[in-house]
Amino acid sequence: MNVKITTESACDLPQEILDRLDITIVRVYVILDGVSYRDVDDMNSYELFDAVEARDLAPTTSAPSVQDYLTTFHKYDPETTTIIHISTTSAHSVCYHNALKAAEECTNVHVIDSRNATSGLGILVMMAAEMAQNGKSAEEIIQEVNRTIPRIELSCILNTVSYVRRGGRISTLAAKGVELLNLKPCVEMVNGKLSIGKKYRGKLEKVLPNYIQDRLKGRNDLNLKRIFMTNTLSSKAFLQTLVDLIKSLQPFAEVLINDAGCTISTHAGPNALGIIFIRK
Repeated sequence: MNVKITTESACDLPQEILDRLDITIVRVYVILDGVSYRDVDDMNSYELFDAVEARDLAPTTSAPSVQDYLTTFHKYDPETTTIIHISTTSAHSVCYHNALKAAEECTNVHVIDSRNATSGLGILVMMAAEMAQNGKSAEEIIQEVNRTIPRIELSCILNTVSYVRRGGRISTLAAKGVELLNLKPCVEMVNGKLSIGKKYRGKLEKVLPNYIQDRLKGRNDLNLKRIFMTNTLSSKAFLQTLVDLIKSLQPFAEVLINDAGCTISTHAGPNALGIIFIRK
């Protein structure tokens, strides 16, 4: 049996990687002023930010429907192909539940709750797709994905809390306190749920290097195969400076830079950056 890896666009994997590893995407929807857009296909994060700022909108997201998943799953012959669908954390999205409902109508689909989002999901999907290309069985891939999920470390720095405030994730009062004190909160994925960790003070040019050093300096518990830098930064020159910093701290074989899609950007906002990797 062939093994096919599918996931949602919330994985934030660049198109080049999707093509190279033959990963199929089911698009999440972004809702702006009552209009639905397909993540990446219809709108990218920078277009989203422009629309939000120009019209003071509160963007939201909507999971693919059960039919959306079925349309994707039915593309593959159950006699020859086993599908492993790795889904966005069930704690913050109904993607997993809709994919699971669709799988009930199929004989060849396994659905995994990644307990992750954005590139935390993406790093799992890449690993699974590489295993599939190397001829591993569906059982071996599922076992390794489930073994790896607790070892993913995902965090990011928000430059603004206005987007999570618009989305109702934190109160207006709490948001004003963070902004008044010029704090940059670090958001972490813990047991499948997003939580606020350390709060950094100061400008982004100071905060991001400090954050990266806090996460990487002196550690010997890291899988050094790859690290993701998922971002909505407007300055690519600054981004390259941060890449150089990462390389000076840890000898990752791959430092993958990718733009965050609309799904996570509806909460992260502009000029956010996260690093995502796997622990040993």
